[in-house]
Amino acid sequence: MKAIFLLGTAGQGMKLLGIILARILEGKGYHVALTFEHDSFVRAGNSNAYLVFSKGKVDNPIVDEPDLRYDVKKPELKEELLKKYNDPKAMNMTLLGEILRELRMEMPENIDAYLPKRNIESNKKAIEAGYA
Repeated sequence: MKAIFLLGTAGQGMKLLGIILARILEGKGYHVALTFEHDSFVRAGNSNAYLVFSKGKVDNPIVDEPDLRYDVKKPELKEELLKKYNDPKAMNMTLLGEILRELRMEMPENIDAYLPKRNIESNKKAIEAGYA
């Protein structure tokens, strides 16, 4: 079983990133548990996604220490992501590419099926930049 914590603020797309990553992992045959935690603020509070996945059944999705932790609130990570693909609106997709690379997973050939229809080409470019 592996766990990934995606930490950010409202508006950074951590929920969307978690959903897309969960769908990709399910498409690769993993069992996935995905939970969210967010403040009640619209654009100022925290927005986190916690994802646990395994080839076997996920009995308990609660994890104290993740295998991978990405905190987009940290300036260093923001800088790194923006160097790879200079579009703050696609930072979550750049991070998706980085996570897939870190997990040593090939990019799904049908990546379009997992992405929102809006800005699909920009999102694909951001994922590819993060994966590189």
